[in-house]
This record gives sequence, C-alpha cells and structure tokens, in this order.
Amino acid sequence: MMLAADSLGVGSCYIGQGWTAFADSYGQEILQKWGIRPDYYAVMQLLLGYPREGDAHPGAKSRKEGRILRF
Repeated sequence: MMLAADSLGVGSCYIGQGWTAFADSYGQEILQKWGIRPDYYAVMQLLLGYPREGDAHPGAKSRKEGRILRF
C-alpha cells in the first residue's frame, strides 16, 4: 500500500500495533460505528496524505563506503 501510495504522489506513515488503538471500550465503540465485525482487529495503521506544496520528497541517506552489516 505504501508503494502504491507513493506512486500516486501520496505520502504514508506506517504505525505498528494497530490492535492496541481499538482494544479499549472507546476503540470498540468506533469499530461498531464503522460497521466492523467484533471478531476483526487491526494489525497495523497506515496514515496517508499529500505533502505540502513545495516540500521536497526525502532522499536516500548517504552510505559509508565498504560497510557491510550482517544479522
């Protein structure tokens, strides 16, 4: 979704742990208002929006020559 949004000129921001936002009674009330079944839950949240006019698209950070990371 983030790649598709970027291709359309829409910015995005991934927010993990979406289920915690709807775990309390207020969150359950919102889900009910939106018509979402109670056995569904959010895995993550994705914010979408258009950048302000004139703001540059962020570029890649500079890399150190010859640096290799292993995990």
